[in-house]
Amino acid sequence: MLLKVPNNALEGVDWTKDEAKAALKGLLKRFDDVFVDKLPDLPPFRPVNHSIDLADANKIVRPRANRIPDCYATQWTAHVHKFVSSGFWVPAALESACSLISVPKHNCTQAQFVINPCPRNENTTKMASLIPNMKQVRYRLALHPYRSKLDFKNAYEQVRLTDESVSLSSFVTSSGTFVSRVMQQGNCNAPDTMHQTRRDHLRHLEIILKSLCHYRFYLSRSKVEFLT
Repeated sequence: MLLKVPNNALEGVDWTKDEAKAALKGLLKRFDDVFVDKLPDLPPFRPVNHSIDLADANKIVRPRANRIPDCYATQWTAHVHKFVSSGFWVPAALESACSLISVPKHNCTQAQFVINPCPRNENTTKMASLIPNMKQVRYRLALHPYRSKLDFKNAYEQVRLTDESVSLSSFVTSSGTFVSRVMQQGNCNAPDTMHQTRRDHLRHLEIILKSLCHYRFYLSRSKVEFLT
């Protein structure tokens, strides 16, 4: 069901501020399960998943396990429990692994636990990834009177690793060695994987356009916008 539009919209009269707020409230209520404070569970496999393509599959990386400072020990224990119990991480015994470090957040009493993938990235086949021109994006946004911003919750952790790549994602910690079943921040080619979601978007556009073509509906060439 599409968003209901009042009759006056058909006459070229825009919604009032209160009407727009009411419509937005109804829209967000319909999709309330999309908005979360934390990821509910392990994401599913989708048409776009991340893969780790090593240049030399026989190269071994043996880092030392970095000590977690005592002030972050309780946070680290909770962090490991959350990721293991949800299926994002799996304990493993592997010969090659990266290391994990704790980085203080702006509030120094809190830490961010980050995997250092540099040794693995050096041995990963690089893909060409074009980064959007953010200045141009801001200019385009500034031209419009109304703007909405959507932010993925832990975006990289919402992308699954291919089954073949899970064993290549290993990292060693003071609590043992783990593999990740989701993409990690800092992974080589991760931006390219995120950009591929736009290619999947084009696949869905194709489905819609085929339906319009079949039923002989037509679009205004001058008014359509894609990938905006």
